[in-house]
Amino acid sequence: MAAVQVVVLCVAGAMVCVLLRAQKPEFRPAVGIAAALAALGLILPELEDAVQLFRTISESSGSGEQFRVLIRATGIAMIAEAGAQLCQDADEQALAGRVYLAARVVLLGMAAPQLNGLVQQLGLLMGI
Repeated sequence: MAAVQVVVLCVAGAMVCVLLRAQKPEFRPAVGIAAALAALGLILPELEDAVQLFRTISESSGSGEQFRVLIRATGIAMIAEAGAQLCQDADEQALAGRVYLAARVVLLGMAAPQLNGLVQQLGLLMGI
């Protein structure tokens, strides 16, 4: 049901933006950003359910730390994508690029301990 609401909201926002194109073009980015934030607010409850599912799987599998890193990485990627799209909607391509760059740096930092452990395991297997 939330998906239908998001689609209707976004289509309505797009229609308002089209109408504003001729009259008040300076308001178009604000309307687009407001519609995007409202759509994000509509899907947050669905996102909470998905996170709870991942927590349950994590606790039952015994590999909690890896799942926590995966959930955090997924969250960072989703937030960065939403932020970058909002910047692009506001015609701020440079800011969108910095959002993507910041997300990549944070994700690399999160992955560093796992990569270090993997390299150590490979070293042990190869006898180095």
